[in-house]
Amino acid sequence: MSLPSLSTGHLSDEAIAAYADGMLGATALSRASRHVQGCAECAQAIAIQREAAWALRLAPAPAPSMGLLDRLRAVPATVPLTGVFGGPVLAIGCDGAAEFASVDPSEQSLGRPAPGWGAPPI
Repeated sequence: MSLPSLSTGHLSDEAIAAYADGMLGATALSRASRHVQGCAECAQAIAIQREAAWALRLAPAPAPSMGLLDRLRAVPATVPLTGVFGGPVLAIGCDGAAEFASVDPSEQSLGRPAPGWGAPPI
């Protein structure tokens, strides 16, 4: 991540977040650290960013609404995942895993039935 010239202003919001999260490379970290030592405004912004990150880490995960859970449970029955160029038809099972669906490929939007489908048994 590149930082703005220290003579032209403050650290960018992205640089502040990266600094607070320990994600800056060695050169950028060195430059940002020198700037922060002499800039109370950027030092305060980094402290606030760190506090916000810790608050989010410590907060309980929100519970999904029942409406969302109902819509997610309906996905396997309503949204098949069709393979590219008439490949296998997949769906998401109740456990969240992909599985082959028993759908007639002739009903797919490609408009080309797969060989053997719809043919009378011999």
